[in-house]
Amino acid sequence: MAKEYLKEIKKHANITGIAAGNIATGQVAVGRTYYGLYLRCLTAAGVELTRAQILADISDIIVRLDGEQIIVADATFLLDLQKYYGDSDVAGNVDGIIPIPFTRRTLPSNLERMVLALGTAFNKEGNPVKSLEISVKVIGVAQLATIEVYSLSTEEKRKIGRHIRIKKFAQSFATTGEQEVNSLPLEGSSIGYLALHFTESAGQIDQLNVKVNSVDLYDEVPTNLQKVFLADRKRTKQAGYAYADFGEKDTVNSLLPMQNVQDFRVNLVWNPAAGAPGNYAIYAEQIHGLEAVA
Repeated sequence: MAKEYLKEIKKHANITGIAAGNIATGQVAVGRTYYGLYLRCLTAAGVELTRAQILADISDIIVRLDGEQIIVADATFLLDLQKYYGDSDVAGNVDGIIPIPFTRRTLPSNLERMVLALGTAFNKEGNPVKSLEISVKVIGVAQLATIEVYSLSTEEKRKIGRHIRIKKFAQSFATTGEQEVNSLPLEGSSIGYLALHFTESAGQIDQLNVKVNSVDLYDEVPTNLQKVFLADRKRTKQAGYAYADFGEKDTVNSLLPMQNVQDFRVNLVWNPAAGAPGNYAIYAEQIHGLEAVA
């Protein structure tokens, strides 16, 4: 019978180098298995920042495992992601805390949640992992003075294994109407897509089509129909986003696998009355470490 490891909430060394315009950094101990990292943002008086204060002082957050970027997101997206999956639970964000997930807490059982986690003992080749680093772009220090780092983890010594990654793909579209995006990476059988989050920074998406090989997974799906499916999946749509969520149910297998996919493209129809989107981002939630299916 496999040993059951107790999940621990551990405090790590604080992020250092906090100053306006700096990339502040912190190191997290390797050798453990991580289910999530949590940044706690404080004023000089030790008061937790509000969401608005966090977003005024922090922008991009990157997590690197042995130098490879496995989380690339800004603070706004990470806070909105928490609300997308858990708004009914916590009524929004909690002061001071930016969660960085490697699993989904919405999975129905602890056994399933244990499947998704970031092992930091050994890499895919079986060699020891050397580093797990967080970098934070500080855009101001109107309130921010300290960033503490916490984790939900166990002492289990796993290989990197199956875990969630978040990637950011910068996009630009100078007009309204239909835009085809065919640059999202396939990355082979080791990954699957959980969801795509489209930021409507200036425009508004009216319709969405997702094509995989010759199959239309989303076939000219209008915004209001998207809202119905999101509600069925107990997601909370956030203002300023459109979504392609491939998880019909909250299970570890509820995803879009990339095995044998040769063509993966998204067509967005931007509302002409809302104006051109200009520069915006697509955030991809991915599962890494999937086993190839024979």
